[in-house]
Amino acid sequence: MLYKRVVCFVWIFLCITPFASAQQWSKEKANQWYATQPWIVGCNFIPSSAINPLEMWQAETFDSVTIDRELGWAADIGMNTCRVFLHDLAYKADPDGFKYRINCYLRIAQKHGIKTSFVFFDDCWNRNPKSGPQPQPTPGVHNSGWVQSPGADIVMDSKNRTEWNRLEVYVKDILTTFKNDERVLYWDLYNEPGNGIANQKVKPRFLNRKSLPLLKETFRWAREVNPIQPLTSGTWIFFTAIKNFQLKNSDIITFHNYFDANLLSAQINTLQKRLRPLICTEWMARKMNSKVQSCLPVFKAKHVGCLNWGFVSGKTQTIYPWNSKPGTAPPKLWFHDLLYPDGTPYNTEEINTFKRLTANPEMKTTLNPDNFEKLIDGKQVHLFSLANRNGLLATITNYGGKVVSLETPDKQGNLADIVMGFSSIDNYLKAKEPYFGALIGRYGNRIANGKFTLNGKVYTLATNNGVNHLHGGGKGFNAVVWMRSKSMLKR
Repeated sequence: MLYKRVVCFVWIFLCITPFASAQQWSKEKANQWYATQPWIVGCNFIPSSAINPLEMWQAETFDSVTIDRELGWAADIGMNTCRVFLHDLAYKADPDGFKYRINCYLRIAQKHGIKTSFVFFDDCWNRNPKSGPQPQPTPGVHNSGWVQSPGADIVMDSKNRTEWNRLEVYVKDILTTFKNDERVLYWDLYNEPGNGIANQKVKPRFLNRKSLPLLKETFRWAREVNPIQPLTSGTWIFFTAIKNFQLKNSDIITFHNYFDANLLSAQINTLQKRLRPLICTEWMARKMNSKVQSCLPVFKAKHVGCLNWGFVSGKTQTIYPWNSKPGTAPPKLWFHDLLYPDGTPYNTEEINTFKRLTANPEMKTTLNPDNFEKLIDGKQVHLFSLANRNGLLATITNYGGKVVSLETPDKQGNLADIVMGFSSIDNYLKAKEPYFGALIGRYGNRIANGKFTLNGKVYTLATNNGVNHLHGGGKGFNAVVWMRSKSMLKR
């Protein structure tokens, strides 16, 4: 009865209140917002005592003590942001209590210097969420009790106006309540739309369509509220129509990447061409070589926000891989999560990497990859980042193979750039000294008078150092745009 009265009041309020019909933020506004933020780094957070967002948010199981303790651990290793899933049924059961608990969570997070992005809807895992006591974990199974919101049946039934009107009330009420709250960093409207729907008995050609209507409606509802925080929905690997809508309507671009550092870097390079801020809202899967030591330096170098999946090993059991079966033994190589339930690191080296790279969270990299995007001799110049497990980070442009930056930790783990480099490709092109950090060849050093004799034959070379030939002449390896073929690097 209480829910019905609240819904009725909110619905009347929404109907008579003239919401501004906002549009996607301009690129300029989005980048201005991003420029005011530190490097965004953190995790997808659910307390270890909760099996799913319903158990996290329902009154009977809301665990502020565990939330406080574990967010303190997150802050200790340098995290400043958490991505947290809400649930529509927690709101339906107790709208005022749900908002009170969100505010309680935000007070705890603020105490630890952590901002939050909230997720409204989610198509992943079990399709029939139910309020009340949640199931115990199935031993050995990854996310055995995680539930969708609102659930596949509602998502796929756009004609069910009773349920969809309920969802509109939910989204608008939460957004209206916290639309000016600076503790909320941004709103993540819909997690992986289409993912769990793909597991239902739906013909493949319809998969693109099933979650798209709710995704569109959720953006419309949010735009009508027009919060001060940016709106987004993270792209992932499937469903072109959904991905295109997300990219065209998100204020900031969020994405998921569970692959190695090279593939991560390639995806970032592609998305940066859209000239909007980037945040990777899901990453780190050790079994797939998405690892802290190799990927976190890439995010730092490219100034891309990153929120790894999982923090403290608990009832979600995400130390097990996605396809784990009941009774699977605890893996030696954890899939997700960083800490044991008592706060002990699973891998001390991972935690030290977080601490080292977040030691000065206000520091932003001076290297903007966009400043290295240029066509030279009809070939595309880029900036690339390479990292090793010890924290060494090399930033290199394929124009001349020039090492632009080389950050290495000292004995205390503090990073420092130990080479001289320019901040843009144009500066390299204008430099009086063309060999800074470059590949040298085909011949290194000078050949006197630009001539040499081989097997009795005199060869005359280009001279570019007085009368001498130096480092390959007027166009040595240092002035070549290097491209990668299937088998080798070629000019």
